[in-house]
Amino acid sequence: MTGELEHRPREQGLTDQGRTAARCPSVLVPLYAEYRSWWGGLNYLRSFISAMSLLPDVKRPDLFIISYASEPWPEEVMATWQCPAVAAVLQIDGTLLYRRDESVAQRLISLPPANRHRFLEQSTDIIFPMFPADYSEGGPSPRQWLWIPDFQHRHRPEFFSEQELAFRNRTYAMAARRSGPLILSSHTARDDVRAFVPDHAARLYVWPFRSLARPLPYAKVEETRRRYGLPDRFLYIPNQFWVHKDHRTAFHALALLRARGTAIKLVCTGSPTDPRSRDHYRHLFEEAAVLGVADAIHHLGVIPHQDVIGLMQAATCVVQPSLSEGWNTAVEDSLALGLSIVASDLPVHREQLGKQGHLFRAGDPSALADVLSTSLDRSTAAWPNADYDALRRDCAYGFLQIIDTERALSGPQDIIGIEPWQA
Repeated sequence: MTGELEHRPREQGLTDQGRTAARCPSVLVPLYAEYRSWWGGLNYLRSFISAMSLLPDVKRPDLFIISYASEPWPEEVMATWQCPAVAAVLQIDGTLLYRRDESVAQRLISLPPANRHRFLEQSTDIIFPMFPADYSEGGPSPRQWLWIPDFQHRHRPEFFSEQELAFRNRTYAMAARRSGPLILSSHTARDDVRAFVPDHAARLYVWPFRSLARPLPYAKVEETRRRYGLPDRFLYIPNQFWVHKDHRTAFHALALLRARGTAIKLVCTGSPTDPRSRDHYRHLFEEAAVLGVADAIHHLGVIPHQDVIGLMQAATCVVQPSLSEGWNTAVEDSLALGLSIVASDLPVHREQLGKQGHLFRAGDPSALADVLSTSLDRSTAAWPNADYDALRRDCAYGFLQIIDTERALSGPQDIIGIEPWQA
């Protein structure tokens, strides 16, 4: 197998003077419109931008963000544009939404708006993250760094149409067989590449994101709880209502707890719409009514992420019952905040949580009810918040090491098994 990463000097005036291209690569970050309905993807991008901004100035990449959405992004997303690593943010039509300084703005403004995004595509060192289905636009390029968060379609094919399964199988295999960097969100996803595409030619890198969550003051947590009219004790699932998030198991576990004499509310937030199963939300709550627990479930809809953090801190326990995941935001936020969490025993959850958290057999309401029965005492369920800032810094330098490794691959060479950085 061979692989080569092309590095071209960046055009003069594209980024700050005095910061050499050898030390400060430029990265084009596509902000696809599809992210609007996928908070997991948005959190990955927000974490990437924040992580790059933790690096010292002489090592920090310059990020150029291209927005493909016509509507404004959530405030949490636009707030990351102020991070030190962000050099500029443009609409796909060339409208300049943000620039860090005039040296960046002058070079872009000198170009016709319609040519600006094409200029960045051609002059930046790296385009990341790119989906497997998108990299071939204009022909494959070693500057296009692909990202695969998980292989849900292989582990849970029942959640996909035959057409989508065929599409994902084809594009994921193409991505894995391309000689170039392939970024995976977990060791679990890396193992899946090896299992499902054993003849892969890609260089595999594991780069999981880290949470941006910071603990809120007690007064703010209580204000958030009261504003939503919630009791002192409640369970919390901060997941959108997609089928694989498996709220159904949590609803059934709630009914079992009630039958055992434990009455507790379940609070849910997130979008009620699953693009793959439009009736899923309605069916769930019809089933909750049959189980006799509809009165114990409160769905607050889509709320600001800061409120999500407040409710996580206010909750007796965070519950993450998914049947399939990449690198889960709720789990990572719980770790960052030092909170109690009960999660399904997916390999990726084991990888994320390590010795922390309580696990139950995925898809088993009785197993979830049993774990909840023994973990509802907050005085014994939570873990102290370790030095999560150190994990954030490791995350930043980990990606920098991937960049350095790819730069070192100046020509064809045997790269089988190279994994220079692991989380």
